[in-house]
Amino acid sequence: MKKIILLIILFIPINIFALETPELNSNKFIIYDVTSKEVLNEFKAYENTSIASLTKIMTTITALEKINDLEKSVTITSEMLNNIYWNASLAGLKVGDTLTYKDLLYASILPSGADATHALAYTLSGNIDNFLIEMNNLAKRIGLENTNFSNVIGLDNKNNYSTLYDIARLLSYALENETFKEIYTAKDYTLSNNLEVKSTLLLFNKNMNLDISRIIGSKTGHTNNAGYCLSSLIKSNNHDIIIITGGASKIDNNYYHLIDTIKLIEYTDELIKEKEEKIRIEQEALKKIEEQEKLKQNRLIKIEKNKLYINHTLVIGSVFIFCLFIILICKPKKRK
Repeated sequence: MKKIILLIILFIPINIFALETPELNSNKFIIYDVTSKEVLNEFKAYENTSIASLTKIMTTITALEKINDLEKSVTITSEMLNNIYWNASLAGLKVGDTLTYKDLLYASILPSGADATHALAYTLSGNIDNFLIEMNNLAKRIGLENTNFSNVIGLDNKNNYSTLYDIARLLSYALENETFKEIYTAKDYTLSNNLEVKSTLLLFNKNMNLDISRIIGSKTGHTNNAGYCLSSLIKSNNHDIIIITGGASKIDNNYYHLIDTIKLIEYTDELIKEKEEKIRIEQEALKKIEEQEKLKQNRLIKIEKNKLYINHTLVIGSVFIFCLFIILICKPKKRK
């Protein structure tokens, strides 16, 4: 009976989504546990969507995997800076600037520089189209089934799309590269031309003064179709967690992709606590079952030993009685 009760306890699922999801301005989000490779919670994370400058995560890791020497110099040309959308984020690169590949990678992620991503594409693949082929090939290799890139910047285009789930998997993959992780988690960096670039996260938080200390690394994005997006890396109870939000608004100079992410960080802490509690209960139940099985085995062993002892006693007794009987019948009778 005890075993049956323990089995029932073990297999009753503890819903880690029992916590009420915080009210968000973002119209989609995902919380992805990098440590256990599982989705902790999501909303519309599997729907195709515009991803704005989250595209540059793929641009940067694709470039990084092609670069043999991070310190190799690159000279910025007018061709690299042509055909950049007028409203795109820029790092501030100028024609004639001499920079390293490492500079361009930082300039691509921190200030979300379209000029830097164009420079990487031209220097590494000859032109944008060739580089896009490599971006899409990497997406297939990683297994991003609902992702396609048609530009290296993240401009709204029906052929430049992904899902938050795919982006979470992409970011998880990219973070395995130590150089990418170093760049993604930086807040500022000084390029070889002495130009200082800073994370756009700092820009968005400049007037809000939110506590962003829990955000280890980030990449922001914004277009009309994508809204305000934010990918973040955090730590929660020794778990590496990726949080991605999309479709947020700017209201009265408040950027809700950042506000929502902070809400989701606190929510994630509670999710992880519930998850760990579930594991603890399951482990305790398994331990009790194992103890019950051990006691049962010990009882069976004892019973078998008792049976063996009784059998041995019966055999010895039987032999004794038989011998006694033989002695009695073979004993010479006294003569009268």
